[in-house]
Amino acid sequence: MIVFKKFPEFDQEANALFAEIKDFLQVKINDLKIYHIYQFADESKRQDLLTAIFDLRYGELIDVLPADLIFIKDKSGQYNQVEDLTLKYVENILGQTNDLRYYKGYKFELDNPADLALIKQYLINSVVEKETNPTEINFDYEISDETEHLPVDNFLNFSQEELEAFKSERGVGLDVDDLQVIQNFFRKENRDPRFCEIKMLDTYWSDHCRHTTFLTNIENIEIMAGAYHDLVKKSYLNYLNTREFVYAGRKSKPVSLMDLATINAKELKRRGILNDMEESDEINACSVEIDLDVNGKTERWLHLFKNETHNHPTEIEPYGGAHTCIGGAIRDPLSGRGEVIQGIRIVGAGNPLTPFAETPANKLPQKYICNKAMNGFSDYANQIGSPVGLIREYYDDGYVAKRMELGALVGAVKKENVLRESGEPGDIILLLGAATGRDGLGAAIGSSAIQTAKTLEKAGAEVQRGNPFAERKIMRLFKRPEVSKLIKKCNDFGAGGVSVAIGELSDGLDINLNKVYTKYPGLNGYEIALAESQERMAVIVSPENLVKFIQYCEEEDVRCAEVARVTDTRRLRMFWHDEIIMDLSRELLDSNGAMKYQDAVLDTSFESFGFDLEVQTDEEQQILSLNKSIFRNLTTNFDSTLGRNKVLAEYGGKNQLTVQDGIVTKFPVEHTKTASVMTYGFYPGIAKASAYHAGYYAVLQSIVKNIALTGKYKDIRISMQEFFPAIHNDPKRMGTPFLALLGAFEVMSQLEIPAIGGKDSMSGSYQDIDVPPTIVSFAVNTASIDQVVSREFKQADSKILLTRVGLNEQGVIDFVSFARVMSAYNELYRAGKILAASAISEYGLTFTLQDMGLGNSLGVELDEDFADFADSFIPGNLIVEVADDVEFDQELFYDIGITTANFDYAKLIDQRTADLAKVYPDILQKTDKVDHEVKSILNLTFNQKTIEPIKALKKKVLIPVFEGATGEYDLARAMKKAGFEVEQAVIRTLNKADYYVSLQDFIKKIARTSVLAIPHGDYMASTIKNISGALTSVLEQEKVKTALQELQSRDGLLIGIGAGMSALIDAGYFGQIKDELFFTANKNNQYVHLMQDVTVIQNSYLTDQSQTVYTAPISGRNITLYCADLENIQTAVDILAINQSNLLPGDCGIDAIASKNGKVIGIRSLIDRMSPDLFRNISIADYPKHFEILTDNWSEN
Repeated sequence: MIVFKKFPEFDQEANALFAEIKDFLQVKINDLKIYHIYQFADESKRQDLLTAIFDLRYGELIDVLPADLIFIKDKSGQYNQVEDLTLKYVENILGQTNDLRYYKGYKFELDNPADLALIKQYLINSVVEKETNPTEINFDYEISDETEHLPVDNFLNFSQEELEAFKSERGVGLDVDDLQVIQNFFRKENRDPRFCEIKMLDTYWSDHCRHTTFLTNIENIEIMAGAYHDLVKKSYLNYLNTREFVYAGRKSKPVSLMDLATINAKELKRRGILNDMEESDEINACSVEIDLDVNGKTERWLHLFKNETHNHPTEIEPYGGAHTCIGGAIRDPLSGRGEVIQGIRIVGAGNPLTPFAETPANKLPQKYICNKAMNGFSDYANQIGSPVGLIREYYDDGYVAKRMELGALVGAVKKENVLRESGEPGDIILLLGAATGRDGLGAAIGSSAIQTAKTLEKAGAEVQRGNPFAERKIMRLFKRPEVSKLIKKCNDFGAGGVSVAIGELSDGLDINLNKVYTKYPGLNGYEIALAESQERMAVIVSPENLVKFIQYCEEEDVRCAEVARVTDTRRLRMFWHDEIIMDLSRELLDSNGAMKYQDAVLDTSFESFGFDLEVQTDEEQQILSLNKSIFRNLTTNFDSTLGRNKVLAEYGGKNQLTVQDGIVTKFPVEHTKTASVMTYGFYPGIAKASAYHAGYYAVLQSIVKNIALTGKYKDIRISMQEFFPAIHNDPKRMGTPFLALLGAFEVMSQLEIPAIGGKDSMSGSYQDIDVPPTIVSFAVNTASIDQVVSREFKQADSKILLTRVGLNEQGVIDFVSFARVMSAYNELYRAGKILAASAISEYGLTFTLQDMGLGNSLGVELDEDFADFADSFIPGNLIVEVADDVEFDQELFYDIGITTANFDYAKLIDQRTADLAKVYPDILQKTDKVDHEVKSILNLTFNQKTIEPIKALKKKVLIPVFEGATGEYDLARAMKKAGFEVEQAVIRTLNKADYYVSLQDFIKKIARTSVLAIPHGDYMASTIKNISGALTSVLEQEKVKTALQELQSRDGLLIGIGAGMSALIDAGYFGQIKDELFFTANKNNQYVHLMQDVTVIQNSYLTDQSQTVYTAPISGRNITLYCADLENIQTAVDILAINQSNLLPGDCGIDAIASKNGKVIGIRSLIDRMSPDLFRNISIADYPKHFEILTDNWSEN
């Protein structure tokens, strides 16, 4: 056993937990210590483990554990990143065959020892964790028997009562009528089904996989009398007329929620309007074909987008549920070979300020869920390198029933790099990526179920935790055109595991479950077939391409195995030890079980659909305050700038306080001016009064927000997310989602904009609590980067216009006036007359105007004629800023006021941040100046140092790619733009042999390069070391050190960006300063991402007096730079640049350093992400010119 405890000044985890116990649990606590326990199976080489793994700058090794510790460990089979990556480091880099159990010991000093029970209740999530003791730890693995492989004796003869008993006793989610369908089929097969076959069908036909509720045949629809009866009836008749047109001359599909959600796209396709959608039976994400201007040439690209929820797993295990939410969402466009370029996260939660003592039984505290889920989502996105550029949480007591955790993503890929073909008999199916474990077993069924106290007891097996590092490798593999062109068809592993991911690839399949590699021994065939372990892909390749494809996998360090073959049998057969354990016909699989029937009653008796701002109770006031928050404290946890493509910062203006209406992202190619735009609409408050209006406004406002940014709407494509209370066979409850989709349909029908994708979840109920009827619309389009209009007001004395789109007393717009107004807006937009534009918030006109003014401290003088509309939600309209001399059509726009200079928003900012800060604290220091100590020691006058130009070397750059790297493509694009030839070297870590071979290859490539440039990332083992993780060990290898010394001796350079700088410091390339200057965990124990202005104080190969200031982001969980002795550091290295504002507590403010010989340079800020066409809505001191300066210092022969 090896025990490590961090020093108090660096133990941010303990500090954060101490604050939670004290403030949230209201427990009087005096001290808290956390002991990290690593129990290795083999400690014969203990000293090697101690030296390699533990960083004694941050803590100390403990010989004897103190008494009275509380030990907490993940349950067996749960993925633990610390355990996994530490063991991988030990086995594949250190070369020790070993096994590991990692857990924590907690020591609490309390005034009242009885409070310990309360702390344990809070700290231990019994779904995935348990209290343990070191004496209980073992290295055995559970060996499953194979009873699931056996036939269910006499199943064919079960009566309805016996089927009901079987369903209950064996944990089957299927309805009895589904089981009767199975009975009838297997009577034809003349055999009882195996239990694993029934469970496979249980997964295949689950609501999660097959949209059972959405496909339910709605036989009778009654529209109740009410204030909005005629409005709803008109839309319903419009739907029926559309069905008549779509199905004329062909077989009509039943009326269903699915039909209502998709009928508009079918109509537009039949009319020839929808002609840009990519069509394939492979598509897991919406895919639209677009023309992209690249360096003056037109290229055909696929523009992909997808939304996904992980509500059930996030509710019961917030970190893992949110972790795999973003991971699963990424895999959908990725399976289509798309590169994810930006994302949105939307949350529905209960009140996170609810006191711990008021947490309902069998539920986790809302504050706990919010924080754990935020960390899970951000950790995965940040570690895989997938930027999330817009984050918003919506609070409503209904989400206590079940949380909504929603991710939406946009991606892109050049069309010529994608092959879409069906498999042919003899084709091979390869499994790629992570290993399979028991995690996620039954999750599809669990996600489809209504949550009860009983379901929580068995939910642990359904929860998955992701491995973003494994999925990052698949992203790299698919990014290579020579690889993507070999893939005939691909499916990602999500719900249902092997059975669905491979089972959907072709009608006839033979699958060898013994070929599926596993995380640990002991799994049986049933578990391997249905486990939902993350980060896996299945691809079809032709036999002649097999060797080549496997070679590419080896080059990118992606594990793969040949697990199945395509057959002509139209049967899905699975083999275990050469015996068939599943043998199902495609006809049965695709039947989706028994047809479901339901009536629907549409309740139109609601009296209002607006927001009741006159809240009644303190809690309602608190929820309203939270919903009106500025969410910047939350968004700081997400790395939104990764990708070198962010056109608009999430919060705009010089103050970075005006939130944008969507994400605007440059397509992932350097020389283009085209951006992807995604906006959304979501109104849970309205939904509780009128589901029809909630759907109507969700689509309408997502479109209006998109128009504000892009100036157009005809090319918009929609994807929707639905999350509704359980139906309970109640026609009125069935009417709720029907009404919401009917409202959405009406807008899309009128504007001729199709929904080409969506996801649904129909289990939002717990006891007597229902989620608000939830429908979120995502609108996707493209725009010219040079024309994109951001939301913050730009200048004083501008006119403020309000569009004049008609809105009647029933809350619906006049679409004729909408078309005229938006056409006029487009003319102003294309003429460059629009300075700022925004849709109107549900919280009213004044709220929106204030939001737009926050970014640049601009106020508004509102015309008194519009004072009565100050708190009005005016859907379908825009607020527009234009210069005072701009002419406009007064029939289409109101002139409602002017902008004013230097408005003091301090009080409003406090009001809109105070409550949220209790959930997501703001650790950033409120300072405008660099730390006084730094100023007193450093000479801030620019120091000109003589450096010799680099001669006789080619402009070649080598970028090492080690597990955890995320910045390699940003760095490569920046260096290429500056004129350098770039090569990457993947250092493989799947096993010891691969590591050794790739290390030798890396050394050879160093000999051929002129610059080694180490990118940013969250490197392997960073969780126990610092941000550079095990990369430091690579750079400490003697042969690597020798190669890099030779590189410097021939005038070559070593450059480290972000975590790359940390690796160079820790490996000694700046001399022996690693104890004086090192990266450490941020004081809030969270990820931090922010923009910084940096002052250059000395020249180098990358800096000179032509640029004395630049702006760039910093990003990381361990990005705080600790300086033990600044004066000693200054004598050991040259300090090149310092932050103008030192916002991170405990940070010394240094941004860039160079070795005394000038050949080793480290830059903390991520300068490679910056480009003049990006971040157009915030104040940029200057875009970094480091690589251009390097070019100027180069004298290439």
